[in-house]
Amino acid sequence: MIAACAPPVDSASERLEVDDLGPLGGEWSLVFDQRVFVAPLGGDGPSRYTLAWERGTERVVSALPPVLEAFTFDFGEPARDGRPDVVALLPDGRLTRFRGGDPQRAVVLAEDIVGRPGVASHAFVYVKSVEGGAGTVAEVHWVEGGDDRVLDRSLSTFGGLRVAPDGLHVLGFGAVNGGIAGVHVIGPEGARCLSNCALRTGPGWLAQAGDEFIPLPRAADGLRFDGDDVLWEAGGATFRATWRVR
Repeated sequence: MIAACAPPVDSASERLEVDDLGPLGGEWSLVFDQRVFVAPLGGDGPSRYTLAWERGTERVVSALPPVLEAFTFDFGEPARDGRPDVVALLPDGRLTRFRGGDPQRAVVLAEDIVGRPGVASHAFVYVKSVEGGAGTVAEVHWVEGGDDRVLDRSLSTFGGLRVAPDGLHVLGFGAVNGGIAGVHVIGPEGARCLSNCALRTGPGWLAQAGDEFIPLPRAADGLRFDGDDVLWEAGGATFRATWRVR
């Protein structure tokens, strides 16, 4: 797995013709190539990027459509022409697998995706919005190899996903229906709240919460791990919670 997180380039002189490289070896990396959409001032919507394969100073433009996020992933099947599969979050909210990085061999993995996937070397996690008995539910999926299983459906929102160092849990920011957003950890044993667990929405909730309210980091990737603890910065302070109970 290689996340497509390298910065885009603007110089066409550094790019080759689309997919003009034959079979890909392990030395090629998937990267963002160019930013093709930026929300106007006061507007809404995340940036969109074209993709490229990179090796050293070479960039080969991919024929894949513009994406919000993308990464390569091993689904446990033979790679086509030596090229890995690409998983892309498209602007319409579809999470799509492109076999061998081929735009003509697309398989939609899920629709109505909320936020960006959390990616590790062996697995990735995504959240889709579904309707439940008490309203919208954040359905958390864990994908490992060719297996896609629902990990949790107890939260109404869940995002900012980070796969924990043990490779079994995912942490993020979420809330139960009627609750205040906090940090949660989800694993094989279910979901567990780490902050703002007892707080509920309603008139004057913040004043009533007082020191019990713990703010979330502004950045979606604001969580960092320190052994069994997770830390984040917010409001000029550092907060710590235990994500793994041994």
